[in-house]
Amino acid sequence: MTHETTGGVQSVERALSLLTLLADSDTDCSLSELARQAKLPTTTVHRLLAALVNAGYVTQDPVSSRYALGGVLILIAQKAVRNNALIRVARPWLETIAAETGETVNLTARFGDSVMQLDHVESRSMLRVSYAPGERFPMHASASGKLFLANLAPAERERILMTSLEPFTTETITWRHSLENEIGEIQQRGYSLDDAEREIGVRCVAAPILNRSGQVAAAISISGPVLRISVDSLHAMAERLLHASAEISAVWSAAQGERSPRRAVH
Repeated sequence: MTHETTGGVQSVERALSLLTLLADSDTDCSLSELARQAKLPTTTVHRLLAALVNAGYVTQDPVSSRYALGGVLILIAQKAVRNNALIRVARPWLETIAAETGETVNLTARFGDSVMQLDHVESRSMLRVSYAPGERFPMHASASGKLFLANLAPAERERILMTSLEPFTTETITWRHSLENEIGEIQQRGYSLDDAEREIGVRCVAAPILNRSGQVAAAISISGPVLRISVDSLHAMAERLLHASAEISAVWSAAQGERSPRRAVH
């Protein structure tokens, strides 16, 4: 690989990291903030941002000079959702289970050391739980996250467990030994629970979706307020989710070409 090629790849990686920082921020960002977070020289960040603004991936406020994600990314995101085979396959089950339970049903996937919301069907109740696509959740304090942890290779799980387990509520599992015990239970029963561990007053149950290699690549979950969902009801809902996740896994694998598609049964 030539020096020119290496430099080009590095610029792309740095530009993508800036887009990620903007996506993670709740507000527009200044040049100095982005440079500090990216740990790059201000001149380098300014040059990369200028290129991203010119391409429409980033916008710059003419008054404050602060940066935000641009409209081109909205088009890309919409296209990505429409073309995502897993989202297309899973959507009918999300709709069916939401109608059956009256609660919000989610589709999530691992995103680095966190979990990302891919799709959801909201509860029709005025009191409901709702997470927008793209929102991320911690691995140790969410039903889907703990499900992924339980299905990681031991070395990868060890790496994540060695990081600080941030408390989000008083119910968040922050003691490693307790989390390891929880992981063992998840491995035995095949599904995971979140008893107000990330957000006060919210419970969740998640079941795994397997790719054609048999690996846990996504999760389907039900979220709702503790006023309506007891811990016992989470276990009952898990049986429905396990049935649905097995069907989604089979149809998704077929869509990826491993075997002929079969008709889904809801």
